[in-house]
Amino acid sequence: MRSLFTRTVPVILTALFLLQAVLLGKWQLQFGPLDNPVWYFVSGMLAAVIFLQRAFIVVQPTIGEIRKSLTRYLHWLVFVAGAVIVGNLFSELITVYPLDMLDTSFSDIYPQVHIMTDRFLHGEKVYADIPFNGYTLFPTYLPLTWMPFIPAEILGLDYRWVSYTICLAGILVYAIWLHRSAIAWWQKSLYMVLPFAGWLSYVWYHQQETAYSLESMIAGFYMLLLFSLFSKRPAVRILALMLCLLSRYSVVLWIPLYILVMYRESGKMAWRMTVYGVVILLVLYVIPFLIHDPSIFQQGYAYHDKAALAEWQPSEPDQIPGKHLHEGAGLAIFFFKYGKGEMDHRLQTLQQVHLLLTSMIVLLCGVLYLRFRPDKDLFLAGSLILYLTFFYHLIQIPYSYLFLTLLLMGSVLPVLLLRKSIS
Repeated sequence: MRSLFTRTVPVILTALFLLQAVLLGKWQLQFGPLDNPVWYFVSGMLAAVIFLQRAFIVVQPTIGEIRKSLTRYLHWLVFVAGAVIVGNLFSELITVYPLDMLDTSFSDIYPQVHIMTDRFLHGEKVYADIPFNGYTLFPTYLPLTWMPFIPAEILGLDYRWVSYTICLAGILVYAIWLHRSAIAWWQKSLYMVLPFAGWLSYVWYHQQETAYSLESMIAGFYMLLLFSLFSKRPAVRILALMLCLLSRYSVVLWIPLYILVMYRESGKMAWRMTVYGVVILLVLYVIPFLIHDPSIFQQGYAYHDKAALAEWQPSEPDQIPGKHLHEGAGLAIFFFKYGKGEMDHRLQTLQQVHLLLTSMIVLLCGVLYLRFRPDKDLFLAGSLILYLTFFYHLIQIPYSYLFLTLLLMGSVLPVLLLRKSIS
């Protein structure tokens, strides 16, 4: 059983990660806009389910392995090499695709972030309509989507370096995990390659999307959340959770499951996390912004719906209906092509299915936890991956850059299992 666990399962997870990396990169449309999303979704779901089921199997530590290779540092050389290679590619992208904060022809992500940070630094109202060339946008970003760029704004640095640095920080925590684990030195080195391979593959095949999106930062936040689930420090856990909740709130429906597990396992830690979380929420969002205009969250959410309908059913004759739904990621294309009724009804159907299935995943995981009381850490990590797999694959506009977060989280799953089994 131990041999099967330490060898077969991590290898399967690695293979599934590599398949996802290829499907999101070089083979993004290899099987067509209908089949590619299915293969990508199935591979991600399989990885999540395989990882999650290990939480219900007790594996005893092996002292002999714990004593192995504690002085090997080759994985740190791999980390440095990966950081340099991806950093060099980012540098080239910054040169080829310079940011013009007035140009929203390809994307309004960084221009929106720039205006929000600039307003904040000048004491102006951050959450107010932004007039762009040809349209007006209500700010849709939560505070920790734009606040990390304040130092770059002050120092005059290119915003893309912030996204790169935060993603690299997530991989750095992973490298520290590898260093402290007792797996063999050659395994550390090989597994150190995985997140850089996924990141590099995505950036290489999606250079323009990388240049104009901040998803590397979001991926870094969610990697930190994944590692925090194994921490015994409530401050570490809640800080990582709030980084995600106050940037890209994809995690919001999973939080009740997290609360349930923490209160059942450690009521004292759960209470401390709750207090810390409320304080952070008040300081970063409620007091400075929400209390002055309680409608800002709803206005931002409504704009997302408006943008989704404009994607599915554009009003401009030169726009391609559902353009981003045909890029080989996400299952929205099936609702777009085969849904019943008018386009707005098809979109509403997807939104309802999205909410229903993600809620059911959380509910099912909660029932399994209460029934079997699995390993807390592995269960939380596995349930998070499974939930996010459904959340992202059913999103209403499946921009390819959104899936970088899932890809990089999947790259570290084998090590989470191996370290848990021999430490």
